[in-house]
Amino acid sequence: MIAARDVCCRDPSAPVLASDESYLRRAAVNASVDLIRARRAERIVALTEAAAIIGIAAGIGLVLYFVGAIVSHLRVGDVKGTGSAAFMFVLAAGALALRLLTK
Repeated sequence: MIAARDVCCRDPSAPVLASDESYLRRAAVNASVDLIRARRAERIVALTEAAAIIGIAAGIGLVLYFVGAIVSHLRVGDVKGTGSAAFMFVLAAGALALRLLTK
């Protein structure tokens, strides 16, 4: 019979006895917990990559939106309204460029 002290304070280099079922069960549980943590980390990485792609698509959408706003203002002759749309276009294009360059 193995004492509880021997199970919790076991030397990792010592051979595992077949009769030590609780130690083997605990090792299997620890291995499954490690596998669950690894899978969770993989999902987080995948979600981060998906969020980056969505962010890039949103940046492209903003740039196109503000190009359309500038063109619409110029088409109807509203030169005063072009300034704010151009400023927001520069901000959106800058943010998109930085995101693409740092990826």
